[in-house]
Amino acid sequence: MPFGLTNAPAAFQHLMNSIFRDLLDVTVLVYLDDILIFSDSPSDHVVHVQEVLRRLIDNRPYCNPKKCEFHQTSTEYLGFIISPDGVSMSPSKVDSITSWPAPTTLKELQQFLGFANFYRRFIQGYSRIISPLTRLLKKGAVFDFDSLALAAFNCLKSLFASDIVLRHYDPSLPCVIESDASDYAISAILSQSVDSQLRPVAFFSRKVTPAEQNYEIHDKELLAIVACMKLWRHYLEGVHHPITILTDHNALQYFQTTKVLTRRQARWSETVNHLNYIIKYRPGAQNNKADALSRRPDFAAGGKACEQPGVVLLRPSSISATFSPSSEIADLIKSRLLHDPASLRVINDLNRDASLHPDFALQDGFLLQHHKIYVPDFEPLKVKLLHQVHDSPPSGHFGQAKSFELLDRNFVWPGMRAFVNDYVRSCDSCQRNKPSHHRKHGPLHSLPVPTKPWSSLSMDHIVDLPPSSGFDSVLVVVDRLTKEAHFIPAQKSDTSKTLASQFKTHIFRLHGLPGDIVSDRGTTFTSSWWTEFLKMLDIRPNLSTAFHPESDGQKERTNQILEHYLRHFCDYHQDDWHDLLPLAEFSYNNSFHSSIGMTPFFASRGYHPRLEVTLQETPVPDVRQHLAGLRNAQQLAQDQICRSQESHARYANLRRAPTPPFVLGQKVMLNRRNIRTTWPSSKLDSNKLGPFVIKRIINPVAYELDLPSTMRIHPVFHVSLLEPYRPNTLPSRQQPVPPPPDLIDGQEAFVVERILDSRVRHGSLQYFVDWTGYGPQDREWVDASDFDDDNALVLDFHRSKPRKPVSASQHSRHPHDLGLPAPRTSSPRFGTCTAFLSSNYTLTTLSPPTLT
Repeated sequence: MPFGLTNAPAAFQHLMNSIFRDLLDVTVLVYLDDILIFSDSPSDHVVHVQEVLRRLIDNRPYCNPKKCEFHQTSTEYLGFIISPDGVSMSPSKVDSITSWPAPTTLKELQQFLGFANFYRRFIQGYSRIISPLTRLLKKGAVFDFDSLALAAFNCLKSLFASDIVLRHYDPSLPCVIESDASDYAISAILSQSVDSQLRPVAFFSRKVTPAEQNYEIHDKELLAIVACMKLWRHYLEGVHHPITILTDHNALQYFQTTKVLTRRQARWSETVNHLNYIIKYRPGAQNNKADALSRRPDFAAGGKACEQPGVVLLRPSSISATFSPSSEIADLIKSRLLHDPASLRVINDLNRDASLHPDFALQDGFLLQHHKIYVPDFEPLKVKLLHQVHDSPPSGHFGQAKSFELLDRNFVWPGMRAFVNDYVRSCDSCQRNKPSHHRKHGPLHSLPVPTKPWSSLSMDHIVDLPPSSGFDSVLVVVDRLTKEAHFIPAQKSDTSKTLASQFKTHIFRLHGLPGDIVSDRGTTFTSSWWTEFLKMLDIRPNLSTAFHPESDGQKERTNQILEHYLRHFCDYHQDDWHDLLPLAEFSYNNSFHSSIGMTPFFASRGYHPRLEVTLQETPVPDVRQHLAGLRNAQQLAQDQICRSQESHARYANLRRAPTPPFVLGQKVMLNRRNIRTTWPSSKLDSNKLGPFVIKRIINPVAYELDLPSTMRIHPVFHVSLLEPYRPNTLPSRQQPVPPPPDLIDGQEAFVVERILDSRVRHGSLQYFVDWTGYGPQDREWVDASDFDDDNALVLDFHRSKPRKPVSASQHSRHPHDLGLPAPRTSSPRFGTCTAFLSSNYTLTTLSPPTLT
């Protein structure tokens, strides 16, 4: 293979990797056409060499015997001499460096440094040594190879001439890192102890950036440690012995235990804190391997230091204390340990012999397992802990994984994850307020295909159009078999009687009576007059499921097409769409419909209308042929609709989940997205309402719910809007039963817990209240006349919500308490004053004030 091609090296390397895939890094190393075979013993080496040669023969890459070496204890591979003692530089390449003449141009200096960089890992403090040379590479610098640069050049060549061997890294041996930093470079040495002597494994050095030059000496020394640990991470992670780091900066040995860190130091601490290391101080005089770099004298000069914002580094014990249980729960844990047989058995064993349970320990009356507080088997105690980590405002009602992680930081007991999952799944607040992320419930069920034209049709209104010839709406009527449509101008204020007149004029006159009419639940279609009208004509109304437009997707699609047409052709004032409706209807009925495989005009009449002059008139068939063709067209449309519905349902159901096994009497949650509530903002309103009981099963995807009378909506809903309600299974978390009403003068009276909102209805002020002991579903509006003007709840509400409506009597009596200006006596807002309830007020009746 010619290696000059762009992808040739990569393709060849891929071939080599595929041939020796199971041997790579086990006994073979391959880089392009260089193969290195290594073994622990001569006998194994023979087997390995034979296997490599066999694979080469099978795959037909050939070796040049003149370039091969067999059974060597030392060899040159990729420019390095590899031997049992370690890795060293190739003598031929070292000779090239030592015989290199002094550079006379910038390009010659770049060539020398580029070649020398290949072996920089063998030179201790390489970046510091070549700094006089690299300064000549800066943009705009004058090339002046002075005595300082020449000294660095000769020093570097002499270091290359020394016989430096880097030892092979051994994970079983302890590692020692010697680090140092100067004003312009950082360096480090990774060594391992062999025969009580430190042998170098790797050298590291680099120049500091201009920003790093401004670091304090403490951070510069720390930078050297962090940089080398990041570079040698593959050596240092998972070592058996603690890594010893030797530095000549005394303050660094307290880095792991200091409480206050700067932002930079805290970031570095997070980078290396997963490694097992110990920082030890060694004076600079003894730090002879790492360069004895000069200290910065400018930091000893006087002057006020600039304080940097600090970040507190907490010890593990401090974190445990931060999330420690409350005194009540702590006392309960300690007391229940003595009543739990399993816990008591472990405690007795630990008191007798601590080695019997190495994972457990006793501390301050707690039983610890893996340094976490062991919780005995007592459900009320577990519920209290879950309330802290899930229900409380600092916890945030997060999901199963987050709640478990928060609890798992400090507590442990058998089956804790299952307990947490069950607790979170049955949380009533989560079921109400969190959206569902699963696929939509319920497969798509299509309406039955009609057998005759105009035997089944759909109706809908397009409303809120700009006025045009006295009309502001369009009544859209579509035949469900042939897809033929009529666009009838209408008004938004049309009554059921007007709808009946339009039906007689535009539908019955042309097509007769249908068998059923599909429509939404608009007030016109659900009125008793329209229902009775259809009953007299023996027409079955087929109303769609509440808040489920997919029940009649054909009608929605037709509305879109009509709106698109009008957007194209109406004028700037948008008041001529009434005149465009006949053309829009003709255009729609003469256009091809993929669901029936033809145009609606042809499906209903058996021919295409004439649009323009044709070259040849279509011959007129006889009557029988015409009727047969018409029947065939309608049958074809019916078959095509069936196939289209099956295809649409098949693809739609790929994105839907199976219907949950709902049963009669089961409690479910209802999605709130289509229902308006009294909350000020829909963004922060509950995501679901309920739970409601399933009252009747209409079909597998439609269910009737037992809704309260205050919800004035149709009680039948599609299954996609329902979620199974998971009742609480933990007896210790049972919701308290609402208290019975108080009896005042023989009549029931309830206590208001707080006032949520106020409004004006029909000239009277009302308050939206929470009842003590009752849930959000029982909130309701109460007349302000049922409250005393001096009621603390009323005053507190208007103090916190000064812009909400307020009665004139409260405005005049408490202007300063409510933070409002005094009212005008000539026009008070309200003058009603019948008062009632709240926790400290009995039922009273006051005379209304005189209005002036």
